[in-house]
Amino acid sequence: DSSQPGMLPLMRLLSFLQAFNVSGLLRAGSIYLLDRGMSVDQIGQIQAATLFVPIVTNPLWGILSDKTRRRKLVTNLVYFVAIVQAGLLLVPPLGCKHCFWPIACLLTGIAAFGGNSEGALAAFTLDFLGPKRQSEYGKIQMFASIGWGCSAAIIGFVTDHVGFVYNLYAYL
Repeated sequence: DSSQPGMLPLMRLLSFLQAFNVSGLLRAGSIYLLDRGMSVDQIGQIQAATLFVPIVTNPLWGILSDKTRRRKLVTNLVYFVAIVQAGLLLVPPLGCKHCFWPIACLLTGIAAFGGNSEGALAAFTLDFLGPKRQSEYGKIQMFASIGWGCSAAIIGFVTDHVGFVYNLYAYL
């Protein structure tokens, strides 16, 4: 209900965090992949998969949210799955050096869920705004752009000073 005063700042914060976490983690992930012993070809394959998968899955989360009318549940579920997958990257047998397939599957899964929960979040946001205030969606989405821009600088700083793996902890 868009009449709830505290919800608009919360929607902005969620948009910021969703874009910040996923874009930084997946785009700066090549540093992590180099550390995991991946070849340039393998890194390219993983990066391509993380860019392609959202084309398919992003609309699915929005459709699922629309069909079920359970916006919060779908949003929370896709975030939860992405967080679990990121946590699995910290488990040595899965995030081990030279383990292409486990790492490729987990990063692609993070892109499918965490990177594409934007569809569920967009559906939830538009439902929250209602038909009379849908024109305000761009103002909320602006915070996603800010989060995306901030992520490069902050994740780069963390990677340079303490290591990329700490970005995974922050993502969690």
